Amino acid sequence: MRAGALVEIHGGGTGTDARVVIGLDVGADRTAMHDDSEFPVPMTRWRITAGPRLALQFPDYPHTEVFARFGVGVDRIHMDNTEVLEALCGDPTIQSAAFDGAIGVGVTGHHVLLGVQLGAAISDHGGDRPTCKPVNGQPVYLDVLDTHNVDLNAQLFVGVRL
Repeated sequence: MRAGALVEIHGGGTGTDARVVIGLDVGADRTAMHDDSEFPVPMTRWRITAGPRLALQFPDYPHTEVFARFGVGVDRIHMDNTEVLEALCGDPTIQSAAFDGAIGVGVTGHHVLLGVQLGAAISDHGGDRPTCKPVNGQPVYLDVLDTHNVDLNAQLFVGVRL
């Protein structure tokens, strides 16, 4: 889910003279990850980012828009169904910085934007460990959440212009 506001910084004329708009793009993504190995541990990831969006809007009907966006935020992973890990370590949720970006094109007709975008998102949970309780006075380290995430996506999207 993405939302944001755009402000015109160059008004387009007619024909191929594009309007240039810039704005804030805020997004939230939820991904459910399931491991089909011998010891499956499903995880849920939330990525929340915000950053600039730059678009060129061409005035001919249907209105065509080419855009690029970039976001910085947080990536939170929670391991599900982990009673043993929760007993030792409490809440098995970790977080790291997240970066995402995309380029795309869309067509607007009657306040509805239809389009396609190509994007990538990156987060690094390398070395992340939940805080665990000592056992017999010795620290316990569980490095089960050591992930480096790079998500590539190609999406069809529908948007609404308010």
